[in-house]
Amino acid sequence: MGGTFSIRNMVTLKSDQKYCAFIDVLGYGNIVESIEISTDQKIKNLIDVFGNLQISVSTTFKLIKQSGINDELFIKSFSDSVYLQSDNPHLILFSLYNIFSIVFGYYSNFSIKNHSTVLLRAGIAKDWSIKISDIAALINHTIHEIADKDEFKNIIGLGIARAYRVSEKSSLSGMRIIVSPEIINNIVITEYKKVSFECYYTECDNYFKDIGFSNFPKTINLFFLPIGQNEKE
Repeated sequence: MGGTFSIRNMVTLKSDQKYCAFIDVLGYGNIVESIEISTDQKIKNLIDVFGNLQISVSTTFKLIKQSGINDELFIKSFSDSVYLQSDNPHLILFSLYNIFSIVFGYYSNFSIKNHSTVLLRAGIAKDWSIKISDIAALINHTIHEIADKDEFKNIIGLGIARAYRVSEKSSLSGMRIIVSPEIINNIVITEYKKVSFECYYTECDNYFKDIGFSNFPKTINLFFLPIGQNEKE
């Protein structure tokens, strides 16, 4: 059959060390499981939340593509989660920074009585992962038709699993981007001495600088706060 493939085809896929990010929508379970609001209100809240998320992710992704960079940025969504993958640590950090910035803009300007806005938490790790053909895509397409098309791919591997654990099993609450130590070890960071607390930053290319906005700086600083212990301890 044209749409089938053997296990042998899958095990020959090459696994690569990638920077992987997992983004989780906070409060999703509370919305769908609530007994205090109607189903119609739940649906309205979810449309608000995921409409905002779609805009923040798609805007970031489209602007990065317009900049003409050669580094790959792969994005995949499933249920209330979004996954990102790249070979470039600064690109994935920059992407998360902008996604969170857009989301925070919604949070700052929405009336909580009338709308629900998206709140996120993300984890980043570096480990092996592979792209495989999405199972749903194989229902309507042959393996040859979707072989080189990212929109029909999914990502699996230890990198994604660890990014999930960094986000969801870290015992850290709230809207945060939680970064594994190996990410910090793969970028140049500098102590930021203009504040009274321990803080570091990395200088990162502004991937939006070449899309027609003359006032965009060529680089931006991304800041990091060290975590000494989780909230359980």
